[in-house]
Amino acid sequence: MTQLTASILKTASSTSATCECADPIPVQRAARKGAAVTICQRCGLRVPLRLR
Repeated sequence: MTQLTASILKTASSTSATCECADPIPVQRAARKGAAVTICQRCGLRVPLRLR
């Protein structure tokens, strides 16, 4: 895991704020296997789950 990925995951997991972008770009990052977090590439916050 790179330092950039570690800092992105730390920021995303430390806040309860979620992405409110009109059209988020979801990217999955993981600190370890099986612990993926979906974050927005634009703002760096967690992307809320949406059921379609």
